[in-house]
Amino acid sequence: MSLLAPANRSWFLALYLPQGWQVPVAAGFILLGSVCLYGVYRLIRAKHAATGE
Repeated sequence: MSLLAPANRSWFLALYLPQGWQVPVAAGFILLGSVCLYGVYRLIRAKHAATGE
């Protein structure tokens, strides 16, 4: 969204930051989301391994 310069900033926190911080913060959010998804995947996989499914 930051690269497309939207007219409405909406709910996305990175668009409320100064121009130089928008892309790094957006990339950080993508990385954080990826790490969270991987963590959930590992937890589910460990649970299935423990129950023998």
